[in-house]
Amino acid sequence: MKFILLIMLIAQSIFSQSKGLKFNLPKGYVPYLNFDGKSNDFSGDLDGDNVKDKILVGTKKGDNQLFAFVYLTSNAKKGVVPSQVLYDWHPMGFEYKLKNKVISISSCFGNGRFCKTIRFRYDGEEKDLKVIGYDEESFGNAAHEGAYKSSYNLLTGDYEYTEYTFNEKKQDDEVKSTKKKKRKPTVITLSNLKENLKILESQD
Repeated sequence: MKFILLIMLIAQSIFSQSKGLKFNLPKGYVPYLNFDGKSNDFSGDLDGDNVKDKILVGTKKGDNQLFAFVYLTSNAKKGVVPSQVLYDWHPMGFEYKLKNKVISISSCFGNGRFCKTIRFRYDGEEKDLKVIGYDEESFGNAAHEGAYKSSYNLLTGDYEYTEYTFNEKKQDDEVKSTKKKKRKPTVITLSNLKENLKILESQD
């Protein structure tokens, strides 16, 4: 069974900013905890309204699916946005980075041998988080066969794929080949990520 990360965009009613906002997992979900027993949630202003938004990570009891619920305070639209992860075990936690209004969400799998990062920036016209970048990195098997890095800039259409091989003498990876191409700029948002996921993951 493939392990699925489901990102859901849910609007929250704002009664009073001074009283603070309440963000709760939907009924039937329990918080997902990292190996250190701490939650894997995130808090920060993602949509530029000077009110902290929230990402809550939860799971259902007895299920091996993780769900990241993204709560945007400025958005009144609801969307269910699944993105598929290629392994059927829990990732080694999620990492978040918010810089220059760009939120990066990263996760690694298989003892850290395969990692993905997706970058969003709030788009006022779309009233949604817009995907502006997607990266993958695989360390391959134990002999580093199949190791690669890929990077896709959705704003410019620039895509780069670099394959690596392990140099026994240097005991280090070295570039085997690199291909670059220009893709047609594509608008992918949190709300239409599911149907466009193959575009992000494509290595063509």
